[in-house]
Amino acid sequence: MTKTTRICGVLIDLEAVTMMRKLGAGFEELASFLRVEVSDLSRWAHTDPDLAEAMQAGGVYADARVADSLYKCATGYEVERVKVVDGVPFKVKEPVLADPKAAATWLAKRRPVEWGEKRELRIGEIKGDRESATQELNDRWDRFIAARPAKSISGDPVE
Repeated sequence: MTKTTRICGVLIDLEAVTMMRKLGAGFEELASFLRVEVSDLSRWAHTDPDLAEAMQAGGVYADARVADSLYKCATGYEVERVKVVDGVPFKVKEPVLADPKAAATWLAKRRPVEWGEKRELRIGEIKGDRESATQELNDRWDRFIAARPAKSISGDPVE
C-alpha cells in the first residue's frame, strides 16, 4: 500500500516524492508535480514529519549518487568493454583517467579552507589561483598521456 499524507486537502504520495527526489527533483519540480505553490510545499516540509522524511530520504540518495560519481571522476575508474579483434570478441577493462577538475571540485567542497576558491595552490613550481593551477595540471597530464606508448588489446574471450 502506498504511503500518503494529506496536508491542507492535498493528498501527497510520499513514495512518489521520495522517488522524484532520488531522481534529483528540487522544490520547484515537486511543487509543480503536486500542483501546489513552492512556498506551500516548503512550509509543509517543515510541519509534516512524513513529508520531510520522504523529501530528505530521496535527497540524501541523490546527493550520495552525485558524490560517488564525482569521486570516481576525481580518482579514475575502470569500465568493461567488448572489443572485437579479428572477428573474436574480447572483454577488456579500460581505465577512465582521473579528471583534475573533478578532483579540485571534490577537494574544494570537502576541504574548503585548504582548497577553496581564495587559496593559492603550490604544487611543485606551479603557483597561482586554483583555475590557473588546474589548467597547468591539465596541460601536464595531457603531455604525460601523449608520451605514453599505446597499449595492445588483451583480455578474455567473450563466451
